[in-house]
Amino acid sequence: MSGYHFLFIQPLIPDTDEKGQALKFYPQELYKHKGHRKLHKFGSGPFCRFSISADNISGVYMLVSNGDVLYIGQTCNLNQRFNNRSYGSYGFITTAACYQGGQSTNCKINRLVLQHFEMRQPLMLYFLQTTEHKHIERKLLHLHNTPFNSKV
Repeated sequence: MSGYHFLFIQPLIPDTDEKGQALKFYPQELYKHKGHRKLHKFGSGPFCRFSISADNISGVYMLVSNGDVLYIGQTCNLNQRFNNRSYGSYGFITTAACYQGGQSTNCKINRLVLQHFEMRQPLMLYFLQTTEHKHIERKLLHLHNTPFNSKV
């Protein structure tokens, strides 16, 4: 893509029950009766849980479906970006992430993974290891119209 060689990491597959259906979670329900916080536009769920096999490396990643790049992101730590259960990640949505001021991108990407899995079109994760991740992400976002990246 645009002169960069991204490596295929794996399909993003949620945890499933014995019938192969994605397990769904609603962490926002824990604050349901608090009333002082409002859900952001991606915070209503349902959400899934998934993980990837990754090292603690920096780079740029792409989420792809049927050959179309849906999202481009950058990270200082690929493993934490997708697998962090303590503070939340794409693969594990915390209660706080669902509310205004929380990690709306985590919720948006998690829902995207769940929706594509339920359509039997799992998202594919590609990665380019680099220390120039911020620069390369900006360059790729300028060149490509990705439907799930926020437009500035």
